[in-house]
Formats: sequence, structure tokens, C-alpha cells
Amino acid sequence: MTNQRREDRLHPEEGNQPSRSPFERDRDRVLYSDAFRRLADVTQVVAANEGRFFHNRLTHSLKVAQFGRRLTQRLLRDRPSAALSADVVETACLAHDLGHPPFGHIAEDELDEQVKHLAKVEDGFEGNAQSFRVVTRLALRRTGVRGLNLTRATLNAVLKYPWSRTPTKKDGTKWGHYKEDQPSFEFARGLGPRGDARSIEAEIMDWSDDVTYAVHDMEDSYRAGMVPLDQLLAGGAARDSFVDSLEKESRKRADRFLDALKHLDVPELHRPFDGSSAQRGTLNWFSSQLINRFILAAKLKGDTLELPSNERFEVDTLKLVMKHFVFGHPALAAQQHGQRRVIRELFTTFWSAATSSKDHERKILPVQFRELLNDASDKTARARLVADLIAGMTERDAISIHQRLTGTALGTVLDSIWS
Repeated sequence: MTNQRREDRLHPEEGNQPSRSPFERDRDRVLYSDAFRRLADVTQVVAANEGRFFHNRLTHSLKVAQFGRRLTQRLLRDRPSAALSADVVETACLAHDLGHPPFGHIAEDELDEQVKHLAKVEDGFEGNAQSFRVVTRLALRRTGVRGLNLTRATLNAVLKYPWSRTPTKKDGTKWGHYKEDQPSFEFARGLGPRGDARSIEAEIMDWSDDVTYAVHDMEDSYRAGMVPLDQLLAGGAARDSFVDSLEKESRKRADRFLDALKHLDVPELHRPFDGSSAQRGTLNWFSSQLINRFILAAKLKGDTLELPSNERFEVDTLKLVMKHFVFGHPALAAQQHGQRRVIRELFTTFWSAATSSKDHERKILPVQFRELLNDASDKTARARLVADLIAGMTERDAISIHQRLTGTALGTVLDSIWS
């Protein structure tokens, strides 16, 4: 234990690169990975192909990383001796969504259902655990080494939920690694903290993710006419409906927060979004004020990140705005119904091929997958590989391959369906 360092890698590497620190190299490895590039065609809240109104997982991750770096730099100015690295935080922010499958959380739920119940794998599927799996096992950087071989500190910072799937956890729907990836998890946690406590850099990543989602996705949905920000600020039936939907003790606090936002001097936002220059400029300034508020709110307390209850509640309120106005939208619900069907039918088709002894049935699978399948000794390993395959697709790939496999759109034999 005494010889372990934050800069250690699970697989030692020869030579050094004096032009970059170990943590800078981590950041570059994630940024240049195929897994990161894929996020441009993965849903954040609304499908990635809906247009420029909406963030996709790539642009979301870039903004999470920017927030995380700026917050860490601010904390280090307050306490220069803190065991923090802005590069470690930024890398964890860039990597935090690498494991999220096509179509976002609806596909997470469906993959978990399929892996648990069809394939009978106890620890199912979870996007955060899949992100850890991508950086430690699936992403290809060089032949002979699995994953990106990131440093111990960066791997620990990626672990938003530093435990495996356990029914007794207070949040049993989230976990950070699969049992199959336990050795990588133990390496990442080699310098602590003990138990289920997160590293300070993982806490910063988590706060960065929450703030970015709350602010920018709310902004997207206002532009698209889905969130009536004008009524939330100026008052109206939509505001009353939202506040009434909250728990009793939260209603007064939510009202106070919305009143505080109104007093930021944003009269341009007191009407539905019309795309005018004045309104777009005000909206960008409004979002900037919120981001700055949440950066300034965080403090270091010992080895943990301290978040005042007011600011924590405000971020949670903005997230609830999204839940109230966006996630129950009938058009989105219908779209998600179809997306869930795509994921379910891809899994059952690939699972049948992966467990078949017939070579012609396995040929629908990509070459690299069949190579890994030869080394998969049991059904658990095969189920995990099927989930890896689907979770690593773009949304365009998932729809196109599903159409071909179901006969909806046959394509041509000259089309390459696997890159």
C-alpha cells in the first residue's frame, strides 16, 4: 500500500512523455477514443437527431468537463495544497457517460431487464458500471492492453457509485462496476477512501454532471417549447402546476427559488421562446449566472465536497422541472416505447446468435465480437458481451441494424453494417 501512487497504471508502461503529465495523458486518451466520439449520436434527454436545439451526450460531456475543470481550479485557488487535479476531474467528466447505450436511460432499463431476466446475470446492466468497463476493458488504445490503462486517480474519479450491485444499498438502481471487473475496481480504490465513500474528484464530477444537466437541458427544453420557463419566472398556470406537484415541504422553497430567478432581471424570458437576438442573449446570460452560482457554492471540507443545502435544492428543483414538463410528454413517451423495442429485439436476436453452436447464425455478429465470443466460457460472459455490443452502438447504427435484422429495411449487401 505504501508504494501505491495516484499516477500508477494497472499495466505499467515503458518510457515517459515529459511533454505531458500522467493525468494529461489520461485526458487525451479519453478524448481521442472511439467511445467518446460515439456520444455525438447518443441521446442526452431527447434523441440526438432531433436537431441543434438539444444537447447530445457528447456536447453534454464537454460542458460537464468544462464545469468540473473550472470548479477544481477555483477550489485549488482557495486551498492550493489540496490533493486535487483539474486534469483528473476533467477526464472523469469526459468519461462519465461513455457506457450509456443508444437512446439514453430507457435503453439502460431495457438492457438491465434483458441481462437479468433473459440471460440470468445477477448484476444486470447499468450505465455507470458500463462506463467503468469501457475505460478499463473495452476501449482499444493499443494491441495487447485492455482498455485505456488510465491512472488509479482517474479511475477512482470515474466511480460515481463505488460499489457493485447490492439490493441493500439506499439507491439500489445505481452501481459502479460489475463483478467481472472487480480487479480493476480494487486497483482504482487502492488509495481509498474506505468503504462506499467517493473520492473528492468523483464528488466534483457528480456535482458537475448534475448542474450541467439541470441548467443546459432546461435551457434546451425552453428553446424547444417543452418547458414554459416564461411562466415559471413570471407566474402562470404552469408554475402553479409544477409547484403543486412537489412534496409539501418543498413547495415554499421552490417558490422562493423561482422568485429569486425572476429577480435576475430577465424580462426577455417572461414570454415563450421566439428566437430573437435579445432573447437568445438573455438566455445565455441567465444560464451563465446559474452556472457561476453553482461553481461558487461548492467548498472543500476536509477531503469532501461541501454543497450548501440551498444550492443543492435549487439544482434538484431544476431537475424536477425537466421531469414534470419533459419526461411525461406523450410524444417522448411514444418515441421511448419504440426505442425500448429496438433494444429488446436487438438483445434477443444477438443473444440467440451468441448462444448458438451454428456458425451461420453467429455470422450476424461483427468479427471482433465473434473473436471475443470464442473466449467466453459461460453464459454470463456471453450476456455481458451482447450488452457490450449494443451499448457501444450509435443510435443510427442501432436503428439501421434493427431494421435489417427484422426485415423492415433490408438495405443492400454492399452496405457495411459493422465498422
